[in-house]
Amino acid sequence: MTSLTIRVKQLEDQVAELEAEASRLLRAHDQVKEAKAEEERAAKKRLDDAARESANQVAEIDNLRAKVKQYADYDEIKRELEIMKVSNARAQPLISVCRVLQPGPRRGRRPQVAEPQGGCL
Repeated sequence: MTSLTIRVKQLEDQVAELEAEASRLLRAHDQVKEAKAEEERAAKKRLDDAARESANQVAEIDNLRAKVKQYADYDEIKRELEIMKVSNARAQPLISVCRVLQPGPRRGRRPQVAEPQGGCL
């Protein structure tokens, strides 16, 4: 063999090694690219789930605020009820004429009182 054929053989071997390395790098690149795409899909899913959970929590907060708002005037209503009880106690003799006792109390319970149908006459 001549030095030229030896040189050609070395260069062919080097080309084959470089092609194998390029192929390996392309496969590694594809794997990294796929892993990145999978991670992006997972991140998007987590983001969507977090956005959905956040929207649910905002809706729940709004619902709870509405409930709290319904009870916001509780103290005022309680005060008004006390006033009504006091004024009602003063008018008790008139009201007692209009009430009807329901049948038989059970075991030490107070008799239940109900307004007659159609109001007081």
